[in-house]
This record gives sequence, structure tokens and C-alpha cells, in this order.
Amino acid sequence: MIQQLLLTDVSDDWETERGKDYSLLLPKNYVSVVYVVVVFGQTEDTHQLYTKFGGIPMRKVSPELATAITNRVEKERDMIIDFARNIVRTVSVNPDLDPESPGEVTVAAIFKQRLLDLGFDVEEIYVEEGRPNLLSTLPGTEEGPRLLFNAHMDTVRPYEEPEWLDAETGQLLTEWSVDPFEAVIKDGYLYGRGTCDHKTEIVQMLEAVRILKELGVNLHGDLVFVNDSGEETGSAKGLLHMAQNINFDVDAVVYACTTDITSLGQQYFSGMRGVNVFTAISGRQVYRMRVYGHTYHTLTPKTGWNAAENVARILPELQDHMDQVNRRLNVDFGTGKPWMRLEHMTAPERDRARKPYVDLIISRTISPKEDPEKQWQNFRRWAADRVVGRDHIRVEVKKDMDWTPYATPDGHPIVEATVNAVRTVRGIEANVATMPTPTGIARLLTNQPYPTVLFGFGSVNFHHAIDERIPIQDIVDTVKVYALLMLEFLGYSWDQ
Repeated sequence: MIQQLLLTDVSDDWETERGKDYSLLLPKNYVSVVYVVVVFGQTEDTHQLYTKFGGIPMRKVSPELATAITNRVEKERDMIIDFARNIVRTVSVNPDLDPESPGEVTVAAIFKQRLLDLGFDVEEIYVEEGRPNLLSTLPGTEEGPRLLFNAHMDTVRPYEEPEWLDAETGQLLTEWSVDPFEAVIKDGYLYGRGTCDHKTEIVQMLEAVRILKELGVNLHGDLVFVNDSGEETGSAKGLLHMAQNINFDVDAVVYACTTDITSLGQQYFSGMRGVNVFTAISGRQVYRMRVYGHTYHTLTPKTGWNAAENVARILPELQDHMDQVNRRLNVDFGTGKPWMRLEHMTAPERDRARKPYVDLIISRTISPKEDPEKQWQNFRRWAADRVVGRDHIRVEVKKDMDWTPYATPDGHPIVEATVNAVRTVRGIEANVATMPTPTGIARLLTNQPYPTVLFGFGSVNFHHAIDERIPIQDIVDTVKVYALLMLEFLGYSWDQ
């Protein structure tokens, strides 16, 4: 395990800390390369430092081995695509969304057998009967770092949204052009539910390991796969539960997901450029603003305001407050999506015996460059100001959700390994960027922060989409990238 140290006297701006030498704080058997990873909100004014393991230096993949991997993947591309098609045909719609769905159990059995065949130690973890989570470890052949890959097994329904703007054609779709579970290949794309989110990525993870084993390559460090259930409905039965109950004890994480963006998508998220390696994700807070009112008997010589009337008085001010937040220009998010919005309002049935109230549910996206606690306190102060000088109104606020934003510095070995692999496979420089929305991996990082990258060829704009699809070549090339970054980060030996 790469040593993790806590340092409490560094700047709040991690950009200013990059490159500093903290080697005097490290054990003697560790090299003096230190990477500052900012995790706001975990402990007050605390940063976590991660170092490279001193006995296992990062090893560049030899050109000969890179070529051998590329050639083997291309030779077996039909086998890889057939596996992906079989997985798409194996329905794993989250049963919390569709009670008629078989859920993740069938697809998990397929993955489990593949993992066992590859030499992984596999543990099945259940929070609910019939909803397996797979925690699998391929032990390394020598002492070294531990690398975790994560991708979830469940999908949303075919028509999770009644209509969808196709991110490539710009057309508004209301019907699939193919059966979403037939894994149709058309115009160089594999169509189907789960092709981007996230079942094809599990295929790519497994195929990368298979290719390495067939070539006689041994990984020095441990490789850990986490394939979870229930991600599409909050992960309480999957990754969130595991993150709260199991110490994964790893040195870096790869969240296997598509990360490319279309030209239409770039109009909304200016920080993204075509092929992306995401090294930071935004957080999210959800506020519950409970507005109370008070009225009197009709014949009482005093006027009051009920909760609904008080909400009507507050809403214009709330909209103005949100507009001020949303007007802020951010190069990571762009200007197409609001940072803060009113999600919905709820109210109980009218009951004379209870105090009447209305709940306003407000979401706030938190940039990795923002302090989450500061944003929460800002909203609390704003809410408190709404009742100043006003009669018959009371407001309470609390947080219903608090996902921590996270950033891994560009120079961290897992970032370098991923960028190098993309360069080797495609001959291009990937754009290192911020994911402008929380993703499934946030459930892990909020509880166990590790240096993390998000990567996979294929468009991120097709998650949950009608006509979800991924280019065949993107599936094949991602297998190559995953294999190369495993080698560079974990170290390897090659029995040619």
C-alpha cells in the first residue's frame, strides 16, 4: 500500500503545493515524489499526500510489449466484441427502476466466471438478496502498489427519459432505432442499453487482463476490480455500502466509463475537448429548506401567512440568489448547465394538529476548486436572512446530501499512466479535465479518497440515452489503454 500521510499546514490551494518536496516527512524507504490530493470536507484543513512506492518505480511499457498488446487485441477484436454483445443482451436493468427486471444476478454470474478463469479471488457481497456485488483481486507477483478499477453492472431502463437529444446528430429522439437489448452493430457502432454506461467497460477491464495473461505478462502489484449493483439508484445496495464497510486499501482508482464528448456537448461544457482523462469530479450538496407559516382563526383580529404563502414570498428571492450563483463563469463547467437549481417542492397533507410547512429541495454543484463547507454556510446565512424583519415565518435548512468534490494532481502516476497509454494507442494528447457532475465513483471517494482518473473511449453524452451506442473501435482501443496503464502503474515482468 502506498503510504498515506496527513499534513495540516499546507495551503488551501493545492495548485501552489504541487512540486514541493515533503520528503523529510516520509519514511526512509519512500522516494521524495509527493502528490498533493485535495479532498475538501473530509477533515478540517487537511490534505492527503500520496507517494510512489519506493521499491517499485513506475515502469514505462516497452515499445515491443505495447506493439504486442495492440496486435493481439486487434487479432481478437471479434472475440472482444462478441463478449460485449453477449453482455448487452444480458438484461441487467436496475430492479428498483423496473421490478420486472432480473436485475444484476445473471450478468454478475457471467463476470464472476470470467474473473475466476483469469485467476482473480472473487468475493460476492450482498446487501439485498439477488443483488450481488463483486469484489475481485488478482494478486501481484511482487510487492507493489494496488490499483482498483470500478464499473457498475446495472443499467437504467430503455426509456429512462421520454425523449433524448442525440449528442451526435442533434436530433430529438423518442424511439430507439434498434432493439435496446439486441446488441445491434450498425454503421460501426454497437447499439444497446449499457454500451456506454457501464457494462462494456467491464468487458474491457476483463479483456485487458486476458490479453496480458495470454502474452505472458505478470503484474507486480495487486489489481482489484469492484463491479457493483444498484449504482443507478444511489448505490446504497452497492458501492456506497462497500465504501462504508470495506477498506479497499488501494493506491489509485480507475473509474471505467466513457469520457469523450461530442462537439454538441462541448457547447455546454467548455472544459472538455474530444478525448478526455478526467482527474477531478465535482461534488453536490442538496439542501432542504423547510418553510413554516402561521395563520389564525378567521375571526381573530390578526393576519398570518401560511407556509405556501411564505414560499411564494421567498421564491423570487431564491431565484435571484440562484441566478447570482449560476452567472459565475467556470471553465470546467461552462455556462450550459446551472450550478444551483430548485429541484422540487413537497408538502404534507394538511393537518390541523401539525405545524404546516413546505419543503424546497435545492441542489448545488460544488466545483473541486470550491470549499464545500463555505458554500453550505453561505446558503445557511442566505436562508437566515429571509426571516429577518418578517412576521409569521420560520425557516429551517439542512443538508440531505453532501458529495465531496475531488481532484487528483496532473502529475500523479495514475494520471501519467493513463495519458501515456492514450498517447501510445491513439497518438494524441488527451485533454486532462474536470468531470462537471458527480458520478458513481463519488460514493467511494466521499468515504475513501484515493487518487482517481476516469477514462474510456466513447461519448459520455450517451449515458441513459435513447439509441445509446459506442464505436466498435472505441471498445477495442480502450482494452489496449487499460492494459497499458495497468502495466505502467503496477509494474510488470514479461516472459517472452
